[in-house]
Amino acid sequence: MLIFKVLYEKLIELDTKSDPRTAHLSLEASLKYTFALIALYLFVALKLGPAFMSNRKAFEIKRIIQIYNLTQIVVWTIYLYHPKFNWSCFNTDKADYTMSMLNLGVLGYWMRFFDFADTQPPQPKQPFYNPVHYAFKPLQN
Repeated sequence: MLIFKVLYEKLIELDTKSDPRTAHLSLEASLKYTFALIALYLFVALKLGPAFMSNRKAFEIKRIIQIYNLTQIVVWTIYLYHPKFNWSCFNTDKADYTMSMLNLGVLGYWMRFFDFADTQPPQPKQPFYNPVHYAFKPLQN
């Protein structure tokens, strides 16, 4: 229990040090919300989803998966070929350039949550790998 208290205190500390220019981004400005969404996702992917589908036939979602894949391709292509995208770290000064990149960063952040839709059922040999792998993708952005 002590480790959760320490982690929560660190999250609060990080929130107080965040850039005030991102205050209008309610979900993106705080790691608390990111971790809450990750916890909700893990609950649905590991407990609620398998319980719901235990006595049901798999859904036929081929068209949804095609739309999902196409969306991923289009959005990440826009992200990578954006004229202001840079493979190195971005400068965090107060220039307009930096703030214009914020929208691109927010897009990438939400696309990582969109990756939650790609979760496959846990496999017998690796029951937690796939859901946990996707759960922590938003923290990579």
